[in-house]
Amino acid sequence: MASISQWTFYWSMSPCQITRSSGMAFYVSHMTPHRRARIHKGDCVHCRDGRGQENQARTGSGATGWSPSLETVTEAEAYMEREFPRFANKGKCPYCMKEAS
Repeated sequence: MASISQWTFYWSMSPCQITRSSGMAFYVSHMTPHRRARIHKGDCVHCRDGRGQENQARTGSGATGWSPSLETVTEAEAYMEREFPRFANKGKCPYCMKEAS
């Protein structure tokens, strides 16, 4: 478990600065029927390290799924653009990737 000082450090960083070396992985969720893709932090409640939400089978092949683990936000953005170029609705998870205001 991360200490309070580690969490304070993570909160002070922008999502683009956080990498796996700081203990974070990123994943891209895709919902093909909705043409939507989102970048999530691995510890997001919607992501759970690429397993999806509790009690929802969205990790296998099919209309919805998750990317492999990605090291940085930049890598996740490149993956999203490469794998889902025709999706009209792409971005960062509003829950775990909100920019600090």
